[in-house]
Amino acid sequence: MSMNIPQNLRDQLSEFIEKGDEAGARKFLIENLKEFPQEAQDAIIFGFVEEALEKKREDDALLGDFRKKGVDALKAMGGATKEIEKQLKLAEIKEKI
Repeated sequence: MSMNIPQNLRDQLSEFIEKGDEAGARKFLIENLKEFPQEAQDAIIFGFVEEALEKKREDDALLGDFRKKGVDALKAMGGATKEIEKQLKLAEIKEKI
């Protein structure tokens, strides 16, 4: 697929790529989106959407992991609470003896 992207846009974008400036390249693409041919605009937008979906999947995975750890911690605390209650009851019984 060959897109007729104007040379000045190619050159400017290449500068960001050569520097490894992903944030700069992203900003450039957003600010100059309408300067690109429609086919390139579609590809750029699709790339941003795809990236956002991947980020959401990663965030969902992190959230799921966080929730699991939270549930595990609550279960552990519940077990600890039961053990503390048991020990307190034993201590009360021993005091009464």
